[in-house]
Amino acid sequence: GGQQLSMLLAPGTRFSQFQLTWIEPDVFRDHFETYELRVNGRRLIQRLPDGYTSDLLGAEVQLSRNFTRWFNAGVALRHETVQVESLAPDATSLAFDAEGSTELRGTRLSLRYRDFDDPMRPTSGLELGLSADYVGGFFGGGESLTRYVHNAHFYVPIAENEMGHRTVLHLEHMLGFADAFGGSDDVFVTQRFYMGGASLRGFGFRRAGPTQFGRPIGGEAMYTATAEITFPLIATRMEGDVRDRELVRVVTFSDFGLLGLSADDPTFREPRLSVGFGVRIQVPFLELP
Repeated sequence: GGQQLSMLLAPGTRFSQFQLTWIEPDVFRDHFETYELRVNGRRLIQRLPDGYTSDLLGAEVQLSRNFTRWFNAGVALRHETVQVESLAPDATSLAFDAEGSTELRGTRLSLRYRDFDDPMRPTSGLELGLSADYVGGFFGGGESLTRYVHNAHFYVPIAENEMGHRTVLHLEHMLGFADAFGGSDDVFVTQRFYMGGASLRGFGFRRAGPTQFGRPIGGEAMYTATAEITFPLIATRMEGDVRDRELVRVVTFSDFGLLGLSADDPTFREPRLSVGFGVRIQVPFLELP
């Protein structure tokens, strides 16, 4: 019962994001194996180090089916208008090709299987996801492309201390392919894959992968993998809690990535690798890491 309405206002000097989402979790009142309706509108302004500014205004309507508590499948219709402007003299050729206003219209099919012991802080279980986008073609718009993304997460407990807090091995990977068709020669600049930063720690934002004139040009094929181990470090019992709550965890990790102009291009065979460690702090009253 009930619906969910969420609003996000996040202005910034480099990124500004505004989003409104409405969710009806049980459209047909089935109670079990429900159909979920999600309506989303957003605006995303990115003043990128790639030598241009993109301003995206879009909407998406998605209907999904929860076949079980773990498996979900959905289809979505999307429409976006992307304005590319403020180009630097040395911006990439793809940025100059995209200058001005471009409409992207299409559909997305998605599958997800998720089975965790704790969806907020999993210590065992897995998540598998697959999405396929079809943009342009008979939907019209300014660009035509297909885009496929597969991702997976595995959590394996490898030790447990006397308080029941686990040391966890987390394995993750992501594989993505995109391809232009019809009258489009290259995948549109905002639909390409980029690597570096959150997707590959130890490298600058979008700075791992092919470049043109010293600026990232992205790619049409991407693979990233992560292996990390997290250790419990500090825990305490908050008022009203039955068991100790973890506050600090230590993480050691290794990230690996490939990004190519296409799957058969030599750039897709140039690996990037990083190793590192860190500390993750859980703020008890915000429930956020």
